[in-house]
Amino acid sequence: MSNVSGLSLGNDTETIFFLTEGTSTFSMIVSTDRERRVNRNFLPWNNPKNVVSAETRDDVLFVIDCILCPLLTVWGVTGNLMSLAVLLHHNMRGAVDVCLASLAVSDSLFLVTTMIRRARSIIAKFDYLAAEWYNARLFNSMFYLNLVFSRVSTLLTILITLNRFIAVVFPLKAKSWCTRHRMLWAVAGIYVSCILVILPTSLYYEVAEVYDSNLNATKPYLARSALYIANHGFMLAYSRSFLTITFRYIPAVVILVLNTTIVVTIKRTSELRLKMSEGRVTRMLLVISLIFLVCLIPGCAILLGSTLNVHFQFMNTYHNLFMMLSGIALLCEVVNSSVNFIVYMALSKTFSATYRKLFCCFCKSFPKKNLSKTSEVYTVDTHASSSISRVS
Repeated sequence: MSNVSGLSLGNDTETIFFLTEGTSTFSMIVSTDRERRVNRNFLPWNNPKNVVSAETRDDVLFVIDCILCPLLTVWGVTGNLMSLAVLLHHNMRGAVDVCLASLAVSDSLFLVTTMIRRARSIIAKFDYLAAEWYNARLFNSMFYLNLVFSRVSTLLTILITLNRFIAVVFPLKAKSWCTRHRMLWAVAGIYVSCILVILPTSLYYEVAEVYDSNLNATKPYLARSALYIANHGFMLAYSRSFLTITFRYIPAVVILVLNTTIVVTIKRTSELRLKMSEGRVTRMLLVISLIFLVCLIPGCAILLGSTLNVHFQFMNTYHNLFMMLSGIALLCEVVNSSVNFIVYMALSKTFSATYRKLFCCFCKSFPKKNLSKTSEVYTVDTHASSSISRVS
């Protein structure tokens, strides 16, 4: 049974509900006039038309927030830091190395900020009120930073894919077009542009307090900020259209098209070149493209579904299904940020050899062989292809 109280903002444009429901607790819900008209008589998780029960939703989110996300965060951050160490071992000589190192940093920070946000579910298991204060104080900053690092990784993936596209399709121009200096500027531009473009998301909410008679204590909640309410139409278009199209749909199409072109171009090259290097790169591209699509499709499908069907939204009929699938989509992004190290180790001989040299120095079986210049050039291509696995 949910504990509910309400606070009207006065102009009846929005209403804030405070509630506690199952293992997933919500400190606030904001509903617009349109949303209230859809389900006037029910709170969304109790609507009898829900295709998923609140208990099922809570069980799925518990597994994601309290078990899978912590484990994947530890694994992913460890793997990304080891990848960064291997890349730094080469003194960042190559243009692609700059981007790969930046990708390892953004992926790690995405995983850390995601875990900080989801830690609220773990805290709530022991102290609900403490979890509410934790969420209210950290939500704005962590939501913003989490989104920034996620989108930085998306744009870095496009940059790496574009670098590989030029190397395959325009091999004679690659050395002059894709220099280390230009890559440094591109990476810096990506970080700065994401920080600025996503800045409005940090202004969505403000922290307020209300007395909860059920808890006999003052409880914090997140309310829509005055700035958001005053610019509701713009903010809605910005978050639901601009950010979604710019950082999800467009990157998906661009990376898919570039990868397809790369594969087709490699298949049309001479058999000798294909046998020497491109065959292995082609296999890697196919694997990475599959990882990218599998991890990106859930989030895109949920956003598209919520746009096309008003009932499939947070405050509407299929609330429980929306929450459960959103958690699964986030899990896919976490998985995607954690697998680059595995891809490097499995598909790059030079990366795995350098890793063993750095982290397994006591292994007697470490192969002692010199790498030729040809192998070094191939390594750069291999690293570039490996990083296409990041999604948005």
